[in-house]
Amino acid sequence: MFKQRSWLGGAAVVAGAGACLLPLLSGCASLSDGMRAAAGAAGSLPVDLPLVQDAARATQAGANLVYHETGPLQEYQLGRGVTANLLGAYRPVAPREPVSRYVARVGAVVAAGSDSPYPYNGYRFIVVDTPEINAFAAPGGFIVVTTGMLRFLRSEDELAVILGHEVGHVELQHAIRDVGRENWVTFLDASKNLALEQQDPQAVALLNRLTGEMAGKIRQGYSVDFEAAADRRAMAICGRAGYDGAALPVILERFKAKTGTYGGANYPQQRGDLARQYLQTLGGMEPASPARTARYQLATAGR
Repeated sequence: MFKQRSWLGGAAVVAGAGACLLPLLSGCASLSDGMRAAAGAAGSLPVDLPLVQDAARATQAGANLVYHETGPLQEYQLGRGVTANLLGAYRPVAPREPVSRYVARVGAVVAAGSDSPYPYNGYRFIVVDTPEINAFAAPGGFIVVTTGMLRFLRSEDELAVILGHEVGHVELQHAIRDVGRENWVTFLDASKNLALEQQDPQAVALLNRLTGEMAGKIRQGYSVDFEAAADRRAMAICGRAGYDGAALPVILERFKAKTGTYGGANYPQQRGDLARQYLQTLGGMEPASPARTARYQLATAGR
């Protein structure tokens, strides 16, 4: 159960208002307070029974959670279990480390430009130490980025569009939609049984299976349509947040030159062209600034 504090609660960020939403990130108090906030996290099972119980009680009390429909508490509970599964393969960088704090601050600004800026308990931006060039998103606002990705990127605007892509997956509920309606209903049924103190081993096994399957799908990448949609959302979100969404096609071409693909079979074969075409529909973007680039290089030095 999720009894101990760990990495999943270490980078809690809730985007502030007004001046806090500027990409120049001038040390807004609400952001720094958010980064110090911590929730409980992973333990021996990728299932958080107390949170499941809270979700069902809220439903019973008349909250905006309809039985067999997605609600923010369920997404958070499931996402935390999925993220615990994902983190089993990596070594997280401590949330107090400067690079973790920096990624969380940039992520908060990006998330503020999305259509879903306030998931239950805020977004979590977690850095993991691996040469793998990748980033993941789980339901409920859990986003993981590798140090390999940070070394590959060259500026804060490039980081913003990568985080924007992952925020897009959260916003569009791709992880939940990818496992299918039937599995999601099964999850909610099992959640209700656990919430009623019926700690049925079969219900626990169902929840563990679903979080494991979802983690596997997240590692592999979503469908071509989902990945293309997340690319579009990344550019739109970054434009709204004050970053240069035009950084995405630049990253994509550099990634293809390095790996030979735009991300593998689960990504559009013409991903760069599609990104450039969509970018033309968005109008002008805030150009990347030397100051933001210098800040990125300083924050990620040594990673």
